[in-house]
Amino acid sequence: MREKRLNRKIIKSCVLLLSVLLLCSCSRTPSIGNGDKPDELPDSFKPSSLEGIDGQLSAYGKYKENAEKAFGSIIPTPAEEFKYSSVSGGVRIDAYIGQGEMIVIPSEIDGVAVTEIAPEAFYTPDDEQTETREASNLRSVYVPDSVKTIGKGAFRECEALQLLRLPFVGDGGENTHIGYIFGAEKYDENAINIPVSLEMIIAGGDVSDYAFCGVKSLDAAVLTDAESIGKFAFYECDELSYIGLPGTLESIGTYAFSSCGSLAKIELPESVTDVGFGAFYLCRSMCDMTLPIIGDGAKNTHIGYMFGAQTADWNEDFVPASLKRITLLDTCTRIENKAFANCRGLVEIKFSETLEFIGIRAFVNCRSIASVTTPASLKTISTDAFFGCDNMVSLKVTGGHTEIHSQAFFGCDALTDIDLSGASKIYQSAFEENIGADAD
Repeated sequence: MREKRLNRKIIKSCVLLLSVLLLCSCSRTPSIGNGDKPDELPDSFKPSSLEGIDGQLSAYGKYKENAEKAFGSIIPTPAEEFKYSSVSGGVRIDAYIGQGEMIVIPSEIDGVAVTEIAPEAFYTPDDEQTETREASNLRSVYVPDSVKTIGKGAFRECEALQLLRLPFVGDGGENTHIGYIFGAEKYDENAINIPVSLEMIIAGGDVSDYAFCGVKSLDAAVLTDAESIGKFAFYECDELSYIGLPGTLESIGTYAFSSCGSLAKIELPESVTDVGFGAFYLCRSMCDMTLPIIGDGAKNTHIGYMFGAQTADWNEDFVPASLKRITLLDTCTRIENKAFANCRGLVEIKFSETLEFIGIRAFVNCRSIASVTTPASLKTISTDAFFGCDNMVSLKVTGGHTEIHSQAFFGCDALTDIDLSGASKIYQSAFEENIGADAD
């Protein structure tokens, strides 16, 4: 009993001492330096510019030019340079026995259509006596549209191949990954079967899911008549700098070009009506986009959707800081609420000549936009549309029937060159100063 009382006294003493120490520490004046404290934290933001963008797009331009010149002259390779045989419905190429570096497979031999390429037709096997493999000299191959089937490994170990033109991707049947014609069983073997020498592929037909997945060395791809590109079709094509898309293309699958770290520019044709979630996720070099729609073309109408942002509030976290220029095609008649919200690296927006509506906070905090010229078709610039675009110096509203709603350009402190001759109504507080306000 005595021990318990003693313990209680000790505990009370410790509690009292701790309280005194705490009280003393709280009563001390904390050190705050010289007492000077800024009213606001300094703004460390530095606006982007278009300086250097031509250099960023140099690879895109080079491969686009090369693609336009590729196979400019189609002269079929003589039939005697091939081993071939008759099959049901046509002729099959069984082997190449010539010495040329650039070949064009003929669309017909002896008046009969060439419809097949046999498995390993262009593969140069090991020399049985020396146990060394004779390296293939092929640098470019043109496969005509007459070919309906390409056998497995037809171009196996063509280690000098740089340019390949195909009527379709895969074998023309169930095997729709590009690696199949190089010997890959599945798409996840693309990278280890396709030669690192391969720079450009020109291909017809639709592009299926995972078709080019993991082909890290591919620099350029041209699709000639595809209507759709499947999910993860070009996933992790690290060196892809140019993708040529046809006017037939309608849809792009989820994550189709994700992790294409070298892709700096994309030009989507007007025919595209559906872009899947995250189609350009982690395309960290993207600086220039031509778009017929914003988002997915349906209910997800913010630019970040294409980069993996679930909502417009996440644009800043997913849209790459490298994105500087957007060109909208005439299929884009509306820019919905928050479409480009917080895209702080965006410098230039080229509006379509059919644009009628710019939504609420559509370009809020796009702090690098320097100049805006609206098209004559524009009817509405909504509330807060360009709120916080504090590095905008020039504004020109054309057309004569554009309503500018309240706070549309609030916080655009740098505006000095303003032409509102195309505005039909300017609401009160559209600007920080009531410039031409004629409505409450």
